[in-house]
Amino acid sequence: MCVVNININRNMTKYCENCGHDCHCGGDCMKDYDGNGEIKCCGNCKHKEKKEKSTSNEDLFNGAWNIMAKMRKFTFWNENGDEKDTEQTSLKKAVRAVQGDYKDRFISVEYVSKKGKQISQSVEIPMGRKIRQAIIADKRKAALRAAKEASR
Repeated sequence: MCVVNININRNMTKYCENCGHDCHCGGDCMKDYDGNGEIKCCGNCKHKEKKEKSTSNEDLFNGAWNIMAKMRKFTFWNENGDEKDTEQTSLKKAVRAVQGDYKDRFISVEYVSKKGKQISQSVEIPMGRKIRQAIIADKRKAALRAAKEASR
């Protein structure tokens, strides 16, 4: 059984990743095991700095760019001039958020892309697989009813 005489300081900023002891850059890590004298524990210090957790808004914002998606502002309008703004992470989410407000088949949208380009285009609504399938099924039923009525 080996007993290691180490004093672990929780506020320490550097430690060796090879042996787990205090940083020993420029020298060997020497430890006393079972009182038999000092033994070389590690010869190459490899360490990294511990990052202190910060709660400041600036630090949280700077680290959040790779975690959170960028919210973009989308502006929708139709031929009548009805305009609506929404803030979403993607075009599809934005269209699905406003498609219930418009009765037109096509609406126009303007937004700034991820690469910074100003984009203006027309979008067919409703958008979404389930919604589209329901509309197609309703159109088929209406066509069958009309054919049935015409045959009478």
